[in-house]
Amino acid sequence: MAVATFDTLKFANTLKAAGIPPEQAEAQTRAFAEIVQTNFKELATQEDIARLESSLDRAVKHLESEIDRVAKELRAEIDRAAKAAKADLDQVARDMRRELEAAAERLERKIADTNTRLDVAVERLEHKIADESLKLNARIDTFQAKHAGDMALMKWMLGAILTLLVSVAIRLFFFRAA
Repeated sequence: MAVATFDTLKFANTLKAAGIPPEQAEAQTRAFAEIVQTNFKELATQEDIARLESSLDRAVKHLESEIDRVAKELRAEIDRAAKAAKADLDQVARDMRRELEAAAERLERKIADTNTRLDVAVERLEHKIADESLKLNARIDTFQAKHAGDMALMKWMLGAILTLLVSVAIRLFFFRAA
């Protein structure tokens, strides 16, 4: 605590010299001295300030130490969480890769099965087309043979009719002229 000295005599004499009556000057000096003494009691000394600075330095160092400790703990926790998240992501990636590979295999099997069924269907269609082609060629051959015989018969009949017509025309020509 600060110890302050206040020269009350000098203060009272200064008031008296300024024209304040002696009783009033002494009363004001006592009141002012009381105020000064009360206020000086509250003032900090250099020692008080040094103790406070030292205490604040210790508190700051303690807080810095605490902040460093908490920061290290947080970094460690973040590292653990990051490793766990990476492990989870790696597992998800492996699972997805397996699922994609399984889906690709299923799709390839379905495509192969569909190709096999299409090959079988194409082969059946080719056999049906070949069978139908053979049937159609046979029908065409039958039609041609039938019509070839019919054409020969028609040619013969036409020849016979022409011969008959020529002979009728000749007879008519000769008998009419006679």
